[in-house]
Amino acid sequence: MGLGVFTLTACLPVAPPAAGLKPTIVTVSLPSVAGEAIVLQGRGFGDGASGTVDGSTLIVSALSDCSDGLTLAAETWSARRITFLDPGGVGAGYVCLVVDGVQSNAMPLDLD
Repeated sequence: MGLGVFTLTACLPVAPPAAGLKPTIVTVSLPSVAGEAIVLQGRGFGDGASGTVDGSTLIVSALSDCSDGLTLAAETWSARRITFLDPGGVGAGYVCLVVDGVQSNAMPLDLD
């Protein structure tokens, strides 16, 4: 009688990220043509299903802690990518996000 080797694998559901994980901006891509969208890429931007999470904001500021910044409306918002238009008159500064009350890192943004 031959013996066989069996490997059992489980199909476990992937758990969603824990609440309160810090959103992280990895890249900021400026448009090559005026009027096109600025693109933020990273992780932890929201649920990705319904877009922005209640209480989430996109902020541009002259300060690296994003205080006293201008809150902007995003054109698109997913778990890893956000696009928005240059609001005009911002110049150089920083961009950051607040997702579920947790602020991201600030990334330099030069819209001059």
